[in-house]
Amino acid sequence: MGVAGFLVVGSAGGASAREFRDEVLATTPQERLELSAPVSAQSRPIRIGLSFVEIPVKGMRLRFSEGQIRAMATRVGARMADRTQGRFTFGTVGYRRAPVAQPASLSCNLDRIHARYQRYARRLDSPPPRYRATVAVYLSPLRYRCRYAGVALLGGRAVYLNGLDMRDPQRLQDWITAHELGHTLGLEHSAAFWPRAADWTWQRPVPQHSSRQDWFDYGDYLDLMGQPPKDGFGLTGARFADWTFNSLSLFRLGVLGPRNLARITTSGTYTLGSLSPDPAGGTMALAIPVLADGRRTAWVLEYRPAGENPATMAYPEPFATRGYGVRLMLAPKGLVYPQYMNRVFRQSDADTSQAALIPGQTVRLGGGGTVTVLAAAAGTATVQVDLP
Repeated sequence: MGVAGFLVVGSAGGASAREFRDEVLATTPQERLELSAPVSAQSRPIRIGLSFVEIPVKGMRLRFSEGQIRAMATRVGARMADRTQGRFTFGTVGYRRAPVAQPASLSCNLDRIHARYQRYARRLDSPPPRYRATVAVYLSPLRYRCRYAGVALLGGRAVYLNGLDMRDPQRLQDWITAHELGHTLGLEHSAAFWPRAADWTWQRPVPQHSSRQDWFDYGDYLDLMGQPPKDGFGLTGARFADWTFNSLSLFRLGVLGPRNLARITTSGTYTLGSLSPDPAGGTMALAIPVLADGRRTAWVLEYRPAGENPATMAYPEPFATRGYGVRLMLAPKGLVYPQYMNRVFRQSDADTSQAALIPGQTVRLGGGGTVTVLAAAAGTATVQVDLP
């Protein structure tokens, strides 16, 4: 099974917040989205077809039209292509209306929805030419009972968007849809982890054991698979303006490859290029080996200069710059979601910083070793890595 997190988003008028739930479910082998390709074809775009199934519920009004859903899919596909340097995109391959359902008969369980309604999804087992696979996207207005905004099979062929309302901000609907589709591509939530000790500072080692950490499931607000940090839920730009991906997501998607990652095995001075989905950008991540909870993984450093993302302009202080700079992450350990997630360390629970290290700052890594940011300019950052 999966794990539930919470999305807190503002209403269309920006008044009181509404609490939504986003759930990720494990994927059965039969429903796994097969995206692998021969090495020679890795550079070819991967097009995913979206087959929408509208599930009307008796006595309830759907707050969208087929034309609006198709337009949203076009926007999301274009944005995904832009953020992945053309490697991934989505396109509508079908839209079909299922018979009217009684409210009591419609489950909140995606597996049951998929089993009952997948026969209405077009091209699910036979993607159109030039499409790698098809994902069924179910639409219903049951949010009053199913409290999540969306459910997805992790790496699977089904998404359930619950209660889409086109009266809400356009980018909110686009962000929810893109976030759930990100799960189908195998992306987990981009979580923020921070030490449990209330008085922790960067002068103390960052803990490497989960028993000494807390986390927020959506904590990396620079990534599509995250959400604003504590006290940042009201920031429209932080949630769904110019969403992008952090380096861990870009490597997971295969957008960035080995040439963009430097594995640190000796102490020394290293240069990081500004994070981009363009593989031609050179080294954009540094990996420092570490054992965390007894498993081999790596600290990952990436560099995001403030101001490069247009969404930055939508954030009031301190969120306009917080999270930008040389960022420290603990990479996933290869286990099945949700046992371990991407980790972006924050300075403390009270301070909503996301481990953006400023020039002159030194952090002591759990397991030994230090990282010091020597300089950070528009396109590159220089760091000193001292291994234990």
